[in-house]
Amino acid sequence: MKIIAIIGPMFAGKTTELIRIGWRYHLSKKRVCVVKPFIDDRYAVDRVITHDNKQYDQLKIFNEKDLLCPENDYSQYDVI
Repeated sequence: MKIIAIIGPMFAGKTTELIRIGWRYHLSKKRVCVVKPFIDDRYAVDRVITHDNKQYDQLKIFNEKDLLCPENDYSQYDVI
């Protein structure tokens, strides 16, 4: 399993980079999971969307509360 953290100020391209990385892993047949803050509902609760409306629906979205949920089996993912 590999964990990638993308950090930076607003409008720095974090979500765009996340989508780019997720797409690359998806094309490589890797299973990708994204953790998104539950309060981030600006564009959608269940998707990652950039300010210019780019989105990637193939990512599995969890919020940070789900991280500690014992029902979630993260071993099925190659990239979180």
